[in-house]
Amino acid sequence: MRPPLEERLTFVETPDNPTPPGGRVLWYTGHGGVRLRAGLWAAPEKDAAGTVFLMPGKSEYIEKYFEVIHELQERGFGVVAVDWRGQGLSHRDIDHPLKAHIVRFETFLDDFEALYKEVDADFPQPHVVLAHSMGGNIALRLASERDLPIKGLALSAPMTGIRLGRTQRSLLSGLGAFFHKIGKAEDYVQGGEHYDPLATTFEQSKVTQDKRRFKRAQNILNAHPPIAQGSATYGWIVEAIRSTRKLFKRHFAERIKIPVLLGLARGDQLVDIATTEALAARLPRCQLEEFPGAEHELLMERDEVRNRFWAAFDRFIGAHVNKGV
Repeated sequence: MRPPLEERLTFVETPDNPTPPGGRVLWYTGHGGVRLRAGLWAAPEKDAAGTVFLMPGKSEYIEKYFEVIHELQERGFGVVAVDWRGQGLSHRDIDHPLKAHIVRFETFLDDFEALYKEVDADFPQPHVVLAHSMGGNIALRLASERDLPIKGLALSAPMTGIRLGRTQRSLLSGLGAFFHKIGKAEDYVQGGEHYDPLATTFEQSKVTQDKRRFKRAQNILNAHPPIAQGSATYGWIVEAIRSTRKLFKRHFAERIKIPVLLGLARGDQLVDIATTEALAARLPRCQLEEFPGAEHELLMERDEVRNRFWAAFDRFIGAHVNKGV
């Protein structure tokens, strides 16, 4: 029997988004025995800078980060890029092509540990995480709750809190068990059924001010629609709120002893940046970098924003990771 189309694909390429050289797909087994996708780019044989584990945000996929991967290659890093379950071409927990759903956020942590154990020996240290949004939440939890030899976290607009009204947040987080009990956990959040990620326009976007990069991402989705993810379910949003609250539990931040670069987008319309500032103040070794006017996706933003992020990343790697301090 031939494998499904998603597993026969190497990567989804478009004319304006070619695959960085040397990449290959790894299909690995995640929590519960499901099939998940990662992208691997080996480090150079000589003078390798180490390995970056690239963790996208909600609804994102490996191909969206080809430009970032190429820039990491130019810095001498090997790269391991993740398609979270429910996203990209990885397994989806429910039989719906677009719903973003998860039963427990801890499953993301388990999936990453499975990937790390599979590739650890093949990729040189130091191992660094570069994560965006939801990926940043997962990275922080891995650093605090799991025992992995990661040497540093570089975070772009991490999901430390979700921009919801206080009443809405309390209502959603308090009704998690109720949604499951009445069989609504897999339903779209109110209005989510009307969101079509393939039809979103730049003018509707709340994540970047760079029209070219926005269009590039839309081209990828339209080239292979199964890679897209739509709006969240009640189950996903309840778990996301619970996971952000875990970041502020007693001793959580203090257990993260490795250095953290934390990029804060001042124009963020998705993440509650007050929670980001609060967490940064509690992390023992945090370098907070602010980006005035930038929207949520710092690595998909205008060149001036991205250049500032990469400059901060290079300083961070040079000062903390390469020196092992």
